[in-house]
Amino acid sequence: MIESISPLRMRFAPSPTGSLHVGGARTALFNVLLARRLGGTTVLRFEDTDETRSVPGSEEGLLADLAWLGLTFDEGPLGGGAYGPYRQSERLPIYADVAARLTALGRAYRCYCTPEELETERRAQLAAGIKAPRYGGRCRALDEVQRQAFEREGRPSVVRFAVEPGETVVHDLVHGDVRFDHHHLGDFVILKSNGWPTYNLAAAVDDATMDITLVMRADEHLPNTPAQLMVLAALGLHPPRYAHVPLILNAEHQKLSKRHQTVGVGEFREQGFLPKALVNYLAFLGWSPEGGGEIFTFEELAAAFSLERIHHAPAIFDERRLRWMNRHYLQRLPRAELEHLLEAALRVADLQDVLPSSDGVAEGAERWMATFIDAFGEGLETVADGVPIARELCA
Repeated sequence: MIESISPLRMRFAPSPTGSLHVGGARTALFNVLLARRLGGTTVLRFEDTDETRSVPGSEEGLLADLAWLGLTFDEGPLGGGAYGPYRQSERLPIYADVAARLTALGRAYRCYCTPEELETERRAQLAAGIKAPRYGGRCRALDEVQRQAFEREGRPSVVRFAVEPGETVVHDLVHGDVRFDHHHLGDFVILKSNGWPTYNLAAAVDDATMDITLVMRADEHLPNTPAQLMVLAALGLHPPRYAHVPLILNAEHQKLSKRHQTVGVGEFREQGFLPKALVNYLAFLGWSPEGGGEIFTFEELAAAFSLERIHHAPAIFDERRLRWMNRHYLQRLPRAELEHLLEAALRVADLQDVLPSSDGVAEGAERWMATFIDAFGEGLETVADGVPIARELCA
């Protein structure tokens, strides 16, 4: 079925709100692996329309983490391409035009409800036993006189999509058909009062205008899909196919949280994990190869990867398993490369006394490193594991 999607264009679309999470890295990896196997095109797009959550320097950090993992894209902010710009903040006129078109078609409207009015409505619905409150559509019925009065008053407004009765069926390539009753959705916002788009408008429009044919992303985005499909249908645009991959949970079957465990790719790098080991491990979070096996090169992963082997159940992140896999890769590093990595870790830990000085005359340093690797190298699970051993030896 997936082979029938031609041309195959896939995208990884992170938000620059922090470092690259292992969940995001896994999504990027799955996209790159499938596109590599089927000869598709990969697109990197930054979804940076949430100004309140964007973190300065985050985009550079995400790019660095992706490069460290060895994940490259055919199009994106750095390499360019025919479908740019590849930052949503640089595509604002496109979204404004789409919102205007939807309004002219009668599929969207201005909403002037204040935050206080919306909160009152939300509380009333909760009190009535409605577990998932939704906008009741008060401003959908405004006439031109009422709208003009609000405009003269200077009241801020958003643009909402007018959801019609019925249901949307998402034909997901992992989960099969998933049905969403429009009654539970409500008229959702597509353009904020500052003129910036919401996620569901920007993502849908970008996927269509960039000719994305397959969207592979985490399960948590599945509930967003009906809204995006409705926007595309109203515009007469052809939707991509969707494949939602399972979430990654911790050992307690809860969402990974940086408060309780390491979740950032940069953190794993600092702790002495190798990119090949992390890529190998991430590939097995929610997927398994036909015929079994655990240690795969990137090329072997790309040759074996398929949507049919993606699991439905959440994946469990087991750092002990990752450490075992990392040790496997460490033991097979060329000795000179292992020495270089250990030297870098010891310098960061302020243990320069055991290392060659800048002028290269530190007596016995090379011999010390060779002896250290001979004695302890085989037992290291990460490069950083060598730091406390070296510190104790130098005490």
